[in-house]
Amino acid sequence: MRTKGFTAAIAEETRESGTVYYIVTVPENADGTAGTLLRNAGFECYPVYGD
Repeated sequence: MRTKGFTAAIAEETRESGTVYYIVTVPENADGTAGTLLRNAGFECYPVYGD
């Protein structure tokens, strides 16, 4: 993602079952188009809204 110009952070989460999940987050840009840019760059993404 970084090579395509995105700022990404990776978090690791271990569930009770022992399965480890890696969560990659990319902050929204000023235009509100980060999701579209990610999809156009070939990444699958899901918007998450929060505080």
